[in-house]
Amino acid sequence: MVGESPEKRLIPYDETEFSNFISKFIGKKHYLANPEKGWDCVNFLLEVYGHYGCNLPQEIEGITKDNYDYLWRKKRKEAVEIMKKFLFSLGKPIDPNYAIMGDLIIFEGKEMVFGGIYNWGANVIVVFDKGVFNLPIRFLKDYIIGARRVIEWDFSQKR
Repeated sequence: MVGESPEKRLIPYDETEFSNFISKFIGKKHYLANPEKGWDCVNFLLEVYGHYGCNLPQEIEGITKDNYDYLWRKKRKEAVEIMKKFLFSLGKPIDPNYAIMGDLIIFEGKEMVFGGIYNWGANVIVVFDKGVFNLPIRFLKDYIIGARRVIEWDFSQKR
């Protein structure tokens, strides 16, 4: 639900393993609310953060990953506000300039809000309508509206 944080469980920090895991999504097709056919922003975030044991809210204001696409098509402005609320409910706030691998970067453009996951080399993995991409964050810098630390890394176990 809104405002719930992911379970506080420290994950050993392993840049290579994390990058390899999220990189497997690059090039996959975009498809609203159906991971069997492709990925959308919410399903991508749920899959990645769920893999690392983070319990993310499955519903916000009665909207789930399964009915968000309907809202998106019929009431886009309302859908954007719900997505923004969802993304800002995850983890804890951080300064985007100090993002590390695994942090959620939140972007806002014309009639859209989406989240991407910070990756190696100042890149961010994002889902657009054409699929999943690994882009240099500098291309999206003007659209950043926030960042959140969702995964609680244990740097004492850095691999």
